[in-house]
Amino acid sequence: MNRIVSSLCGMALAGFVMQAALAADAGAPADKDAKKAAEKIPEAKVFVTHHKGRVGATSISYTATAGTMLMKNDKDEPVALFGFTAYARDDADKRTRPIVFAYNGGPGSA
Repeated sequence: MNRIVSSLCGMALAGFVMQAALAADAGAPADKDAKKAAEKIPEAKVFVTHHKGRVGATSISYTATAGTMLMKNDKDEPVALFGFTAYARDDADKRTRPIVFAYNGGPGSA
């Protein structure tokens, strides 16, 4: 019987502690919403690696860049995050090197 009373007292104490924690957490919903919104904005990142490949007898050194870019509207609010990939030959003349933009909008963009 003593064990049952001790267990019930422990559960009641745990319930009071949890209730106090929930009440304190509900005190600032605006701050919590603002914090969640700030956490949802992903950080733009860029990763650069250097490689060397062989095509037949020719050795080609190149730089691979992959990352994300955060787009913002006129109010400086984030509206989109898109990914990109670029490969550039290291020994190419950057002033005369052609550039290609490719867009894949996904399903329904054809």
